[in-house]
Amino acid sequence: MAFIRLTRRNVVALKRQLLASVPQAKSGHVDEALAAGIGFNTHASLLAALAVQGAMSKITVVLDEKAVADRLTALGGWEIEPMVIGKALAFAELPDGMAFRERGQGLPLS
Repeated sequence: MAFIRLTRRNVVALKRQLLASVPQAKSGHVDEALAAGIGFNTHASLLAALAVQGAMSKITVVLDEKAVADRLTALGGWEIEPMVIGKALAFAELPDGMAFRERGQGLPLS
């Protein structure tokens, strides 16, 4: 579990890292999975929230790797473990920063 600043640039960086780390995933599936991992029902609702808040957000959200993995599994038809998602996201370089990464989840603290 990670706490990230909810900005468009951070979401793009997370998507880029997931696509590189999970090559079988389709771009649209990753969009939907990230939205689910942040707590939105759809990618469109995530985009609407990002549009309302502007370029630099002070909003911090929980990124739930299990929710991302579950959504990718549902959309892609193949199973992916949350640990795979956690490791992939651990290497994402977020331009607007990460607020906190939980210890013991395979994620280095930043």
